[in-house]
Amino acid sequence: MLTQIGGPIQGVEIKAYFDRGDGPSSTPSLVTVTDARGFYRVRFDESVVWLRVVPVKATCDFRPPNVSYTTTGRSIPNENFTGYCGSINQIEGHIRTPQGHPVQGAAVLLREAGNLWNTTVFTNSEGFYIISSIVPGHTYVVTPSHAGYDFDPAQRTYPDLIQDFTEQDFIANPQP
Repeated sequence: MLTQIGGPIQGVEIKAYFDRGDGPSSTPSLVTVTDARGFYRVRFDESVVWLRVVPVKATCDFRPPNVSYTTTGRSIPNENFTGYCGSINQIEGHIRTPQGHPVQGAAVLLREAGNLWNTTVFTNSEGFYIISSIVPGHTYVVTPSHAGYDFDPAQRTYPDLIQDFTEQDFIANPQP
């Protein structure tokens, strides 16, 4: 099955490359397409000793990008991929003290508001962070944290994110 945040991905080509003992094929041995529920099926017979499955759809990125199997002539159920389709966005900025000094090692949490997805990045020696590969069309909350600091603002919300955001800076105020 192929899914993304928000549901299944229909219309993904599933390319299957078989090896029947004479080496893997360089062109797909079989191509099928996911249905409205994101489901697909790759049928093969007992002569297949190895198989690689690759999902393909323009403007989509899949994890894992492909899967390979040494087969035993039996079906392989529940092979799922997660896809990110459409343009991919990013949010970046700096975390600095009120005096302008960078704060290295601050955690910056990106959370999808429906708790479907989150990731954490850390600031570098210049206090810079970048969160990339953000799936557009969802609401996200960015929250910095670092022991010994309070942040201004405490978090930033990006409703229905559909663009990149730069200079999304935070001030790290030392705690008393």
